[in-house]
Amino acid sequence: MGIVRMWQQEMDEAIQFLRRSAALVEAAFGKRGQYWDNLFMLACCFHQSGAAQTSLDTHLEILQAKLDLLGKHTKSTLLSMYAVGTVYASLGDTPTTISFLELCIETATASSWAGEALGRAQYSLSRLYKHHGVEEADHLERVSRATLERYADYVSDWVTGVQDPAILYDDLQPTDEVASRDRGCWSCYGLAGVERVGREVLGPWAARLSDT
Repeated sequence: MGIVRMWQQEMDEAIQFLRRSAALVEAAFGKRGQYWDNLFMLACCFHQSGAAQTSLDTHLEILQAKLDLLGKHTKSTLLSMYAVGTVYASLGDTPTTISFLELCIETATASSWAGEALGRAQYSLSRLYKHHGVEEADHLERVSRATLERYADYVSDWVTGVQDPAILYDDLQPTDEVASRDRGCWSCYGLAGVERVGREVLGPWAARLSDT
């Protein structure tokens, strides 16, 4: 019901339902897989409602838990890396955004992340690179568009004829994992102001993500 309310843009009710669902799962099973999946959706709802800082705090908590429980190479952890980077963009923290996206893609290349999920991250990063004149921008965009072409037959009917890769990639996100059922929550839009910087901006997260 919380997800339905989120899609209906009834954010107050959505947040109430999702908070309740997370609390019930925690009471029954503890802070395990399903709890973090439900909390992920709550964090998405916070972001959709405009509470970007609350969303970031929640997503960082989820990412830390996934690193501890699952390691950095699982689909669920990679999605959280991407989500954290995107919320940093909403808050205007451009250095950290670009660093998390770079780490996400770097880690995903040694993992089994779905092609359409990796392609979305690559497309997001290519737009940032292009905006700031980074040399790798064109190559990364070509790779991401080639991936999009491979999955073109799987887009939903409602986006048939749409040319915008950001919309198509959001629609294509995998649904075989509960944590990926936020189709549209992590749009490529809103990232154009991000600038490329060094990995050091991640602070303690750099070591945490490298050593896991």
